Order: sequence, then C-alpha cells, then structure tokens
Amino acid sequence: MPIQPLDGDLFKQPAYKNAIKAVIGVLTKNLQMNSFGVHRVHTSVNLAAHSIAAVAPVAYDHIQMVHTWIPTYCKDPSNSCSRRVTNFNLHGLWPANARGYVLGPCLKTPPDLTDVYRALRPNLGNYWPSLTTRWTNERFWDHEWTAHGSCSSNVLPALQYFTAAITQSRNTDIKRWLRDATPRPIQPLDSGLFRQSDIENAIKAVIGTNLNIYVSCRQFRGDVRYYLYEIYICLDKTATNYVSCPASNSLRGCPADKTQPSIKYITISGASTVDEESPNELIQSS
Repeated sequence: MPIQPLDGDLFKQPAYKNAIKAVIGVLTKNLQMNSFGVHRVHTSVNLAAHSIAAVAPVAYDHIQMVHTWIPTYCKDPSNSCSRRVTNFNLHGLWPANARGYVLGPCLKTPPDLTDVYRALRPNLGNYWPSLTTRWTNERFWDHEWTAHGSCSSNVLPALQYFTAAITQSRNTDIKRWLRDATPRPIQPLDSGLFRQSDIENAIKAVIGTNLNIYVSCRQFRGDVRYYLYEIYICLDKTATNYVSCPASNSLRGCPADKTQPSIKYITISGASTVDEESPNELIQSS
C-alpha cells in the first residue's frame, strides 16, 4: 500500500519503517554493484535518509544545464574569481517546469553529502569546481544540491545527480562548439561583437538544430555593452539526453534583436589573451 499524503487516512508507524528499509535496501544493492569504492554501502544509507527525511522533491519537466562563461563572471570584482581561464564552467543542473521556470530551493539546509563527494573525487572537482574564492567546492556543491538538485531527488538521488553533472560537464565543450561554427568561427575576442542567433545556431548544430536553448548576458555599471554570460542547454528528467527548452520570451539580460552583432565574448580581463586549453582537454589527454 503506497504511503501518500492524505487528509483522511492514518498510517501505522511500522509502515513508515518498512518503506524506509525498502529504499535503503534498493540503494545499497544498486551501489554495491558500482565501482565507487569502499564507501558505497555507507553512502547508500546516507542517500536513502536524505531522500526520505530531508528532501522535498517536486514535479519537474526537464533539467537545465547551465554553463557560465568564466571571463564575464570574473569581470565582476565582487565575485572574487578563483579560476581565471578563458573557458566555460558548469554552473549547475537545474530542474525546471514545462514553462521553463527553474524550481527550488527544495531544502532549507544542506544534508551531509561528505560520502558522495568522497566517492566522486577527483572528477567532481575537475569538472564542477567553484568559481569563487569565497566558497570551497564542497560549499558550492551543497548550495547547488540544496537550491536545485534536491528538487529532482525523486528521480536523481544525490549520487546519481552529481554523477550526471560530471558526465555532462565532461561531454560538453561549448567553447569548441562555438569555435567550430560555420561559416564564421566564434572565438573569444576583447574587441568585436557577435550575434546571439549565431551563438545559438552553433550550439544547436551540435545538440540538435530543432532544439531551443537559452543564452544570458550581463551588463556592468557604466558599460552599456552586453557580455555573453551563460548558456542553458536542456536535458531530460534523468539528465541524460538533450531536449528542447520551452519557448520563452525572456531576454535573460541580452538585447531584444538576436540578429544584430551586439554581444561581447571576451577573454579573461587583465590576463593573457593566448587561448588556453580547456580543463576537459587537459584531463582527457592525461
């Protein structure tokens, strides 16, 4: 008998206990078959507790994978940038509804995910690092799970969620996709402007020409120019396959006319303009 919120029914305590034991048993059995190391059984118990006791998952339609252009992030001195490289960095996997609105937060305080982080090192730090010196990687991951990831916990418990983040970050190279654009490569320049439509088309040429994506921009005080800030690529509920982002009228900080060259795609301010290898390329070549 399912245990669901009802106004008129009562449930016996053993029913709650049995439901919790069942989840723990499934998670433990599944995790014992993977290769995450000696912490797998302990992690499974912690994840089961988080999923039942602490998380309030919601109905969601898809997950928005958001990548930040680091030079624009670092242009804001208040961000105390810790990774001064000319590349994109995964910001997060954000559950959203069918209208494209991001959901959450679904937790008030983060659970203890130490075992998850330990099991996924060093890849989690390589592929999803914090961009600010104010937050350690662990604090950043806690925030992303509390604000966003926990909303999808009925489909993606913590271990699966963070594993999906590693996989998607490893397989996503937006900088290269833009550089390979035709007929004109889109490359970071401290001078020159690009069309938002060209940026979108370059990414869609890789993930699917019939799929919608979102682009966001930033402006800075005393500077009327638009800077490329983040790219939103939508995934299915399991964060496995590309899907189309819902149609949206939001400009996300970008100019209204996508066909005019009006977006700056800068290198790291104050750093060498020599193009640096992406973290993905460095890791894959080692």
